[in-house]
Amino acid sequence: MLVRRTTLVWQRGGRAAADLAKAAYSAFRATLDAEGRLVSFVIPAASGLPNASLRYSDFGAAVDVLRPHGAVAAPDARYPQLGMGG
Repeated sequence: MLVRRTTLVWQRGGRAAADLAKAAYSAFRATLDAEGRLVSFVIPAASGLPNASLRYSDFGAAVDVLRPHGAVAAPDARYPQLGMGG
């Protein structure tokens, strides 16, 4: 993740070594279950932003996903940036 984070900072205009170092060492906490699956991910509050946390459970359970009313699909070019498609 070090290379990815510093590359993103560089692309967004961060030029100082401090900008790159801060991105490289951003703290987060991830928890895996006994089977090695990611079950929680927390990024602590920083730069005026609140904590961001995700929890995953019920692996293998069927789910129904509905598009929110008024939602607009992302352009096809966005998916590779998110690591999907290609």
